[in-house]
Amino acid sequence: MPFTPYLNTNEINTLIEQFSIDFASICSRIILPNLTHEGRNSYALKLAAGTSVHRKGLLLLGGTHAREWGGSDILISLAEKLLNAYTDGTGITFQGKSYSVSEITKIMEHTDIFIFPNVNPDGKVYCQGGTDWRKNRRPTASSVGIDINRNYDFLWDANNFFDPSLSFSYLYSESSSTYHGSSAFSEAETQNVKWLVDNYPNIAYGVDIHSYGQKIMYMWGDDENQTSELEKNFMNPAYNASRGISSDSYGEFLFDKDRVHIENTATRMHNALFAVRGKSYSTGQLFHQVGVDSGSSASYFFSRHFSNPSTRKLYSYGIEFGTTFQPAPSEMLNVMDDIGAALTELCLCASDPDLLIRDNLSDEGKEPSTGLLCMSPDIICRKTPVANPGTAFADPAIDPGSDNIEIGNDNYIYIRVHNHGGIQTNAQVRLYFAPLTTSCSPTLWQFIDQIDVIDIPADGFKVSDAIIWPHVPDPGSTGHFCLIAVCGNSVDPFPNTSMIDSTNDYLKFIMNSNNIAYRNVVFEDIVPDSWKSIRFVVQGFRHDRTKINIEFETKNLPRDSNVKIVIKRHLLPQFLRLNSRLEKLLIPVRSFSGKTQKFKTSDYLKIPSGKKLYGKLDIKLNTPGKQDKQYSLAISQHTGQLPTGQFTLYINYKH
Repeated sequence: MPFTPYLNTNEINTLIEQFSIDFASICSRIILPNLTHEGRNSYALKLAAGTSVHRKGLLLLGGTHAREWGGSDILISLAEKLLNAYTDGTGITFQGKSYSVSEITKIMEHTDIFIFPNVNPDGKVYCQGGTDWRKNRRPTASSVGIDINRNYDFLWDANNFFDPSLSFSYLYSESSSTYHGSSAFSEAETQNVKWLVDNYPNIAYGVDIHSYGQKIMYMWGDDENQTSELEKNFMNPAYNASRGISSDSYGEFLFDKDRVHIENTATRMHNALFAVRGKSYSTGQLFHQVGVDSGSSASYFFSRHFSNPSTRKLYSYGIEFGTTFQPAPSEMLNVMDDIGAALTELCLCASDPDLLIRDNLSDEGKEPSTGLLCMSPDIICRKTPVANPGTAFADPAIDPGSDNIEIGNDNYIYIRVHNHGGIQTNAQVRLYFAPLTTSCSPTLWQFIDQIDVIDIPADGFKVSDAIIWPHVPDPGSTGHFCLIAVCGNSVDPFPNTSMIDSTNDYLKFIMNSNNIAYRNVVFEDIVPDSWKSIRFVVQGFRHDRTKINIEFETKNLPRDSNVKIVIKRHLLPQFLRLNSRLEKLLIPVRSFSGKTQKFKTSDYLKIPSGKKLYGKLDIKLNTPGKQDKQYSLAISQHTGQLPTGQFTLYINYKH
């Protein structure tokens, strides 16, 4: 359709409904659950084609601020262009920037695009009626309206989080155009946005479109970015009086891998926009582009995976288009091309190669990851070469298991590398080993070799050729190792391990790196009624003295078996003053099934900063077991309430 900016709320709603009818197979309308104060429904669109399984979602927001009309027009225009181009088998041209048929196909078939073009319909209706207006239209005690983009749950109560020299009176005054409301998410409009990211958990990118200023912005907004001190983050109350001041000791943490990705993506958006007609938008952090951020969508989106690790990492951006709130209609048509190209480029970024080596069979590649971090089905050890590993390990739903590693001989390691992106790619895999450990800190890793994996298909995986582990050294207890596989390429680079100084650093690093995986390789034959000893290591970290708990998952053992942990005094620094009962502690396995025995050691067991603790696990299976049954015993380390690491002992009866 020929656009004549600016669309009103009724026209936007009509077009959303029409798109869902005309392109029903690739476009659906989402009715959002929260009515606005004036009783209006809000609607979003979902664009998706093809059958690709591992799709990243993008959430594009417009119309948050009432007087910034053009965001809605940009998104409605982009939706129509994408739907028509895919249906007709054509590309899209935004003046000097074009996207090919194959690029449009990749976007539509490998991403889900969620478009919420009119976040604040009440405000738009009021503003288009002739009043300059920014907020929504819900009355407060002494005024009207809440600034939607100050109402998200990111450092919302600014006076409690920022340096006291900063004034935030504009957020707390009800008459202010930036009044942030009575509480975070007090408004139907922000609740609708939250509902989308909660109910479509594959959303991995978010953009909120505003005017004006000609800027492309990315998180963080509360302070300068830094990548080395994880403890300096928005959740840590120790820094509540430090945030918001430039060039001081506080900076907001993000992983270096994320920093690189965020900046590279913003650069690609900038370059695509520039190609349209030569407009150069400034690109940088929200903090530097618009000042201290409290309660905005962009920082809230990215903060979610820090405050709730069960949510996906959501890279977020803000765009300020044009040089006035409402550019002249002829200029707005040009702006629609500018921002349309930038958003199309972002969609391509979301379908780029995304490498994954899984932590466990249920791992879908989400960052941060959840579940066990040490049971990778994609690290496969064999005593002899496999003639056709691509066929032998072709079913990703099956864990092929690993052979017991043979000391002194060559062993053959195969890695399944997954690609959740929309384009075939190559990767390099690095393989390491560590002694058997409950917390596989990179300080324990020892390099084995690396290999190139070529032509990993889009939305698929490929099995590497064998990485030969020559003349495997004796770790002190036959066959007990942790294998670590790391993959990377120029688009999805190897993660940086140098910032790991504490248990918390380690956990955050592992959970936020889906191209690292571990497999503990521990197999034993045990003669009934005899004890078997398994040696292991617990690694301390440089910046903390770690109190640990050990838990034993005993539900898979035969009844009346016994397990004990032994820590010998001479293996530990004298200043630990370890309680002597730990030397001969015997933990009986209960006769009931389905339970985990929790052994609390934290009252008297600490790991000195940067030191290793050496111990051994003794196990005795008293009841004769079945010869064809494999039993298992999982030993996990917990620091506070956090599971730091685990290894599992697989046991066969030796008759």
